[in-house]
Amino acid sequence: MAKWKKRLIASIVTLAILGGLGTGGYYIWKGNHTEVIEVFPVANVAEQYWGDNTSVSGNISSGKEQSVMLREGLIDHINVKEGDSVSKGDVLLVYDTTSFQLVLQSDEARIAVMESNIERKKEEISKYYTLKPSEWAPKPTEKTIDHGALKFTKSTIDVGTKSLPDGAYGLLFRIQPGIKVTSDFLKWLRKSGKTAEIQLYEGETMFGSYILDGSQLPQPETRIIDDGEPDDSSKEDSSKDDSSDDSSGDDSSGDDSSGDDSSGDDSSGDDSSGDDSSDDSSSDDSSDDSSDSSSEPESEPDDSSDDSSEESVTPDSVGAETRFGKMKTVTIDPLDDDWDPFEGLTFTGDGVMLDMNVRKHNFGQLITCTPMTYERYETIYIDNFPENAGENYMYSKKDLAEMAEEAEKDLVSLQLDLRELNLTYEKDKLIGQTGEVKAEIDGSITQLGDPSALSAGDTLLTVKGNENYTLTLYISEMRLASMEPGLQVTAFSYESGNSFTATIDEIGTTPLEGSYGWNENPNNSYFPVFAKVDDSEIQMSIGEYCEVTLPQTNDSGVVGFFIPRFCIRKDDSGSYVMKTDENGLLKKQYVKTGRILWGEQIEILAGLSQEDHIAFPYGKTVREGAATKQVDYPSY
Repeated sequence: MAKWKKRLIASIVTLAILGGLGTGGYYIWKGNHTEVIEVFPVANVAEQYWGDNTSVSGNISSGKEQSVMLREGLIDHINVKEGDSVSKGDVLLVYDTTSFQLVLQSDEARIAVMESNIERKKEEISKYYTLKPSEWAPKPTEKTIDHGALKFTKSTIDVGTKSLPDGAYGLLFRIQPGIKVTSDFLKWLRKSGKTAEIQLYEGETMFGSYILDGSQLPQPETRIIDDGEPDDSSKEDSSKDDSSDDSSGDDSSGDDSSGDDSSGDDSSGDDSSGDDSSDDSSSDDSSDDSSDSSSEPESEPDDSSDDSSEESVTPDSVGAETRFGKMKTVTIDPLDDDWDPFEGLTFTGDGVMLDMNVRKHNFGQLITCTPMTYERYETIYIDNFPENAGENYMYSKKDLAEMAEEAEKDLVSLQLDLRELNLTYEKDKLIGQTGEVKAEIDGSITQLGDPSALSAGDTLLTVKGNENYTLTLYISEMRLASMEPGLQVTAFSYESGNSFTATIDEIGTTPLEGSYGWNENPNNSYFPVFAKVDDSEIQMSIGEYCEVTLPQTNDSGVVGFFIPRFCIRKDDSGSYVMKTDENGLLKKQYVKTGRILWGEQIEILAGLSQEDHIAFPYGKTVREGAATKQVDYPSY
């Protein structure tokens, strides 16, 4: 019994070990057989921004020349004359402080206008960055519509024949040669007042249509005719002759009553036969009194014609005739016969030929048309363009970049102008307290004008100094790392038209207010960088706006490239992509990002190169350690 228990325990232990090995092996196998993730080259989705460049803004902030402009206030007195030497801080002239208050009001007004212009320019720039470029416009698509097989009325059009749908006039029939319209249908259409269109086809090509307006179809006509017209009497005479021939063997052939229609009767010779054969006698009488009978409708035309008309004008009494003495009333309906709409028409392939010898029916209006062959399948193009796209998709990426760059240059110029206005305003406030205008540099008076001959804003006097001009550059924090003393830059002054070089000698550490560069993240801070103009002989004015070109940057990541935003994910540690490592497995790679263009593209400044391969970063299977396979583009 003890041996049996030991064997049982050993078996249970063995099974447990095997089960554990099986479970562990399954999870190891599952871990090594996850779904293979597609990765694609960064270079295939990366883009360069057309607006990228190495230009920054700047202005001449100090130098060997000071220009003093005439202000609106009254000048109390001038302390210097042309050729005098002055030191920094010397009083050059004095304004009347009371009148100078108008200058301060004017400064404030100009500052308000400039601030408004700057806000409008910022809105314009924001628009360029949010507009979608034409490259992203929705692509048109094609759609094929099956209109179904062409349906024809394949039997005679009669009362109760089903109309085809979508009739423009209420009833629609498409027919091919051989199909007729019955008299009953025409009469029903006349009675109902409905309108029917009968389209004429040869094969699947339509050449024309008949439009039948029931209210316009011809009505029955009632005619009163003379029963003794020559044509009728000649027919009667000939019938008499025929009857005479038939009874040629009769002894009474010469009797006046031989023309009786009942000449074959045994009682033809009886006196009463003349009474029974009143038709013959009336015929003879009418022949003799034809002139009198022809005038009878004029004496009593109303009674005879009206009574007979009321009895005869019905569709079912066509051809009926009623005799009133020597007159006869006949009702004729033009719709008594079936109608062939193709009668007299011949299709020539490019139109319709009419046979003028065929009797025309006044049943409807024939409208011929350029032959149109039915197209069952129609391909339509859908542009997919949004109804309220506004200015989206109107400009290419390059156009938007160039417009944004130009607008940002304008913005920088406006901001520099505002900066100068604010500096001037601060100086004017000091002048307003004492009325004194002081020298800002050491030098000599090289120009002095007559205030009475000048206007506000003209140069009143000039102080020429001995030191070179200073160029102040406005550099974003992203570019600040590439700036260092001794670095030479080139600049162009829009006001004086001078091109020159300057050497950086000082880098500011206090950020400035406002934005002073284009193609930059609007959240960046800007710092002043000071450079000495190399040419000591060049002549410029303090405050001139300059565009400064920096040396080309290295691979420090100052200017990056752009990839679609869907490639980037975020967690608590920052932005990252899923890229392949050296073993071809996925790993999480954190990146430094910069600008966002048009809401779709994000700039990569560090952490990723265009030679890397990344995955579309969504889905439970996209995790670190997953196996990868390379494709050209993401499957999204």
